[in-house]
Amino acid sequence: MTIGLLFASLVLQPVWWMGLIREWRTSNHRIRAERRTFGSAVYQDQYELRHYLSQSLVLGVLASLLSILVGVTVPITWWIMYTVLALLGMMALPAGGPLIVLVISIAGYFANQVYGFWQPDETTLTQLGFSDWLPANPNFVAVATIALLLVSTWLYRIGGRYNAPQVLTKQRGQKVAEYRFNELAVIPMLVLVPGDWFVSHTSFWPTLMVGQHRMTLLFLPLVIGLRWTILKQVPRVALVQLARKVLVLGIVGLVLTVISRFVPVSTPWLLGGLVIGYGLVLGSERLRDQHRDFWFSDVNRGVRVIGIQPRTPAAKMALNIGDIILECNHVPVNNEDDFYRALLQDATYCHLRIQEPDGELKVSETAIFANAPHEIGVVLFQQ
Repeated sequence: MTIGLLFASLVLQPVWWMGLIREWRTSNHRIRAERRTFGSAVYQDQYELRHYLSQSLVLGVLASLLSILVGVTVPITWWIMYTVLALLGMMALPAGGPLIVLVISIAGYFANQVYGFWQPDETTLTQLGFSDWLPANPNFVAVATIALLLVSTWLYRIGGRYNAPQVLTKQRGQKVAEYRFNELAVIPMLVLVPGDWFVSHTSFWPTLMVGQHRMTLLFLPLVIGLRWTILKQVPRVALVQLARKVLVLGIVGLVLTVISRFVPVSTPWLLGGLVIGYGLVLGSERLRDQHRDFWFSDVNRGVRVIGIQPRTPAAKMALNIGDIILECNHVPVNNEDDFYRALLQDATYCHLRIQEPDGELKVSETAIFANAPHEIGVVLFQQ
């Protein structure tokens, strides 16, 4: 066994690569759907992939620092169980499934400790340089807490930055737009695992001693994700609000982590409390969205903005999704064709009179690409 195994647990981690493939497929599916609905993709780039790569790196550093600071120690049997379940979940579960994988793996570990479904051969573990010894209380509450803090940070950093609409037709033929956040990330988090398989080959590798036992480091492929549909709120506002509530739950989790240290028998109950709390946060935010009166719906007077393409003239204007364009170049508009005909009144400039969702009126102006009105970057309901 060589030091290359540590890097293999990161670089060759099948869960991470499966997540990368999954996000690539998600982005391709979104782009194809946008082209079918609007004629061109609202976001041409595969931002899901960029988020996956960047957040895995940034949040991996943050998670590892928190893990080492807290001293998160997990049994090798649970590490294997979680990795296998995460890989299966990546293939079968929606983006919101990672919490289910974490809960099932921890519950499975406790059940295995009680009923002995699977006990790895101690001789095999010893030959690999691992140990089946564990502290009295594995830090599962700390793992769950770190996962919640990562979800909060992740949502705040990327949630609602790219608002790709999907158009639905309600009863009586009314068109409405909804916004789906459908992303995940695999965070490589360093954890302590009982064993000395590094020290036996590399004396400089840092280890910790807990009593008479040596601990080494492994990357845990911690999966976080969310599949969330927003119907009646600005997506960025809704997801930041959700991130704040998850952050509060994560802070509560820090307190519960301390309690679990001193009262190990309370660990299953504390974990159950965090799971229920997370479910209540998600449920309350869904109800908050559903009980609002506003819809991103088509209108009879003006045209509703349901998307704004990046790096276009519209992105530089005081336009937000949900706004209603009443006039373009001083010409009243009531549908997409009216809007683009009005744009042609001035080949290089655009003047808009806009009504915000709360009824306030505003005016916005910008230069546009000469003789290219369809490249202004405003996404409207198709006729």
